[in-house]
Amino acid sequence: MGLWLVRGGSHGEYERRFLDDNRVYLTWSAGLQEHDLTGARDHDAVRAVVEESYPGEPAKRIINWTGQIWAFVVPMKPGDWVVL
Repeated sequence: MGLWLVRGGSHGEYERRFLDDNRVYLTWSAGLQEHDLTGARDHDAVRAVVEESYPGEPAKRIINWTGQIWAFVVPMKPGDWVVL
């Protein structure tokens, strides 16, 4: 069982939805919403989707975003504890 710290949006704007739905969501900008991340099984696969979604972004930003998204896609599992 994992323990995760998750923010409900950059200003807490999704906290109520997370609590009402008893779920956490990956709340990301429109570019990523067009891609299915369910097949991404590792960090490199997530990075490939991020690079495809945001062509021209600086490499350091891609690395940062990949790390944040990866936590939701790969290691976070149903039944893990989440601190909001």
